[in-house]
Amino acid sequence: MIVLVTLEREGASTVDEMMRVLERVPEVVEAWNVTGDHDFAVRMIARDMESYDELARKLFAADERVRSFKTLVIIRQVKELSPVPVAWDR
Repeated sequence: MIVLVTLEREGASTVDEMMRVLERVPEVVEAWNVTGDHDFAVRMIARDMESYDELARKLFAADERVRSFKTLVIIRQVKELSPVPVAWDR
């Protein structure tokens, strides 16, 4: 899953606290602090939807720092991570 998380407040301490929370969760395999409508984009893994639902309730729904979250369920991988060919000397 990719979860888009919006915090209640965007203060530095709130963002720092959420980063610490996400770093401790083994099911969170990647997380980014982002700009735009959301504050975090989080890539997570779960055994099944019930496991995800349980984790999302604890991690996001029950956290007073989180205003809202949106889950994108990944159906299939279209392209694997690959190095980006960039010519930096241009």
